[in-house]
Amino acid sequence: MGGALYSLHFLAFKREYEKTLKGDAEVAASLCAKAIATAHIQPVEEILSAFKLNPRISAALVRLRDAENREAGFGTIDPLIRTRLHSDGLHQTNAGLIYVQALIHDGKRLGTLILVSRFEEDAVKAHKSSVPFFVMVLGATILAAFLIACRLGRVISDPIDSLAETARRIGARNDYSLRAQKWADDEFGECTECFNLMLDRIQNRDSALRYEISERARAEDELQRAHQQFIEASRQEGMADVATCVLHNVGNVLNSVNVSATLITENLSLTRTENLVRATSLLQMADGGISRFLVDDPKGQLLPGYLCDLSEQLAQERTTAQNELVLLLKNIEHIKEIVSMQQRYARGFGVVQTLAVADLIEDALRMNSNALDRHGVTVIRDFQAVPLLRVDKHKLLQIIVNLIANARRALDDAAPLKKRLCVVVRAVELGASVQICVDDNGIGISEKNLARLFSHGFTTRADGHGFGLHNGAVSAKQMGGTLTAHSEGHLRGATFTLTLPVHAPNPT
Repeated sequence: MGGALYSLHFLAFKREYEKTLKGDAEVAASLCAKAIATAHIQPVEEILSAFKLNPRISAALVRLRDAENREAGFGTIDPLIRTRLHSDGLHQTNAGLIYVQALIHDGKRLGTLILVSRFEEDAVKAHKSSVPFFVMVLGATILAAFLIACRLGRVISDPIDSLAETARRIGARNDYSLRAQKWADDEFGECTECFNLMLDRIQNRDSALRYEISERARAEDELQRAHQQFIEASRQEGMADVATCVLHNVGNVLNSVNVSATLITENLSLTRTENLVRATSLLQMADGGISRFLVDDPKGQLLPGYLCDLSEQLAQERTTAQNELVLLLKNIEHIKEIVSMQQRYARGFGVVQTLAVADLIEDALRMNSNALDRHGVTVIRDFQAVPLLRVDKHKLLQIIVNLIANARRALDDAAPLKKRLCVVVRAVELGASVQICVDDNGIGISEKNLARLFSHGFTTRADGHGFGLHNGAVSAKQMGGTLTAHSEGHLRGATFTLTLPVHAPNPT
């Protein structure tokens, strides 16, 4: 504002200066034109000398338009500037303001009047005289600005600082219950209300989000617990399948043990050892001696033949008893072997080991051997040379035992003329993986059931649970492999293929 006032003051000074210069030039030009019209130049010099007393004029010159180009005046005018002054009026030059006025009398131009002012010097004086005014205006402006700033600080800065402080505390504490203070019912008050309304919405959304997160966490925990329970149930179910096979085999062997024990008991009950006792009693009761008894006594004559027959019978009974005892011992050893095998696999659960696939399949077949024999199933082995597998053998045993048991049940449901179960082992993917195929000519699988076969809880048997194949597929995936099924349809048999990498990933 001070600069504007200063500029206006200087502009007014310049306009007044130009107006005065123009007025002086017009008066002097009129007087000089009249004097020149009388053909006298002396009065012109007197008229121009009067400008010497004017502090604003530094030079004055009248140049006549006659044959002699006479001039009159005082002061010095730069010849270069004189040559450039062609038009009438005000001119701004390095020498200052110059006013050119034509000398006209009776419509005829007699010459030219040139007035050179001391504008630059007067402007400097005007500048110096305006400095106190400018300083005064500047001081008043600064004071007014300070007072206005103090007022605005209370009206504008304090609400803004309050909003900033509230936002900082909210960001530091994550506490959306804080609210900003409303200072007045103005624009900043409306801004504060909008800010607090935004905080209300954020707080509501934050509460809803926290509740949703807690609910999701709780659901995830429940899902994790259910998953762990399912895994444990599946593992227990797989172990139950193995244990069921073991119990079936043990039960069948116990039937043989019971038969052997029954035969030994019956043989012992039917033995003729009491006849041997009676024969020895006859010998002891002979009065004339054993030789006379054997020769003269009719009973004694029959006794040697009877003893021969009796010894042969006893020897035969002894052989029979020995054979049954040997068979009994073998069956007991078989029971011990089955139980030991189950314990050995149970202890190895979760442990990755390097093993031969054919040996493990033979163990699975032995666990199902009595059931397969009892149901008249012919087992075909097609074992090709494959690398050793590094897997969790307990999981692998569960899968194979379950597949063999399912194949045996499928054969019972179909009851073909010749029940056939084929187990194939081959290397695939240039020896990087091994495939175990369990193929049967049983009941088969329909197309709609084939798509749901490995779903949890899906089963086609009335007494089924739907865990076995699902658990097998999960275990195969955990070992880095796959379990798939193929069937041409009802009564067309089925093939289950287990593909495992030679080097399994870390157990999970």
